[in-house]
Amino acid sequence: MNNQNILISIHPKHVKNILSGEKIFEYRKTVPKEKISSIVIYSTSPTMKIVAVSKVTNIHSSTPNEIWNKTKDRSGIEKSFYDSYFTNRDTAYAIELSEVQTLDNQISLSELGGSIFPPQSFQYIDSTLFEKIKHLGNVKSWTRQRLFS
Repeated sequence: MNNQNILISIHPKHVKNILSGEKIFEYRKTVPKEKISSIVIYSTSPTMKIVAVSKVTNIHSSTPNEIWNKTKDRSGIEKSFYDSYFTNRDTAYAIELSEVQTLDNQISLSELGGSIFPPQSFQYIDSTLFEKIKHLGNVKSWTRQRLFS
């Protein structure tokens, strides 16, 4: 199967850290089974809009302690928050983001029509919808220009 795109919900505080480049890892308890090429970032309340798109460089998987040790310098979160999130978990996932692009025009989910809702974990989106989001958001194209290195 081809690489997939997903929509994920992220708290505005963490979105801010992603957009600043302080946070390049998005931590998750579960990840898609399919290979992910891009993520559409939905900022939760009070923003409640799609605010950015990002390429996925890698998805790291290991024990929570090993993932933290590998990613902490660009985690954008406190260790206590991380530990609380992964309490009683044997496996942690860190989605490594690259080429994050802020949408010039933020998009509410209702603008996309259909059955798009803020996902608890993630939601697959097809390439047609992904292109529509990039178009409505005025994303020029994936370029070598990055918000962080």
